[in-house]
Amino acid sequence: MKPMHLRFVPSMAFLLLFAALTRSVTGETLAPTNWVNDPFCPNQNYLLVGADSASPSFKLQGNQRGTLYANSLVGTPLKLAHVGDAISCSGQVTLAGDINPDGDMQFRFGLYYQGTNTTDTNWLGYTFGNPTGPGGGAATGLFVRNNPSPGVYASGSAGNAMRPPCGAYSYSQGWSAGTYDFSLAVTLLATKTHQISWRLTGVAPNTYKYSGTYTNNFELTVPPAFDQVGFMGGAALFNSASASDSIRLKDVSVMFGKQPEPQ
Repeated sequence: MKPMHLRFVPSMAFLLLFAALTRSVTGETLAPTNWVNDPFCPNQNYLLVGADSASPSFKLQGNQRGTLYANSLVGTPLKLAHVGDAISCSGQVTLAGDINPDGDMQFRFGLYYQGTNTTDTNWLGYTFGNPTGPGGGAATGLFVRNNPSPGVYASGSAGNAMRPPCGAYSYSQGWSAGTYDFSLAVTLLATKTHQISWRLTGVAPNTYKYSGTYTNNFELTVPPAFDQVGFMGGAALFNSASASDSIRLKDVSVMFGKQPEPQ
């Protein structure tokens, strides 16, 4: 995978909000602009457009579906070194075509640590999915990567990740084709303890909403840093293989806030 070129985008609004939420006093915004259709597990049925932008799109070619894994390197590993340090990824996704309203957990987004691993397995990190149905998987919609985890980074299969009961969540059903805002944030609460929060909200007229929080203090699953963002479009995200099916991301950004070093 070639190195990603990052854009540094100072943001006063981000700094103010980030300081309020995490007590960080410095921050930066990075734009992932080196998207790939997972070279270790590529799905040739999807055409990737805009790989060198923060708004890539993946269009199904109408042959088969299968599972799509896509990711982007965020450069130098971003380490949460001090209590209150946080990293978050946010953006917007538009799902078009023959969307499966019962495609439970078939769209997932995550923050990961690849480190020295030379494949897409054994990454640590956090992924959340989209519950569907009356109760969906809202109580367990977060995937915490196990170590070791022999499966692909967005896999939620037993052995690759655990789905812990979430401490607090809110869920409104109505999964369908449309546009959604999403965000995933990880904050360092104490040594080897992360608070994870996430949100997936439909843009009007879509009323779908899923959000939650979880505190992870299981040491073996706490990433030492983060260096990748990624998402998954599962085989059951669409009802059928159609040339109208597509996943379009928009303005994906990674925000990183750091506490000042002791003087």
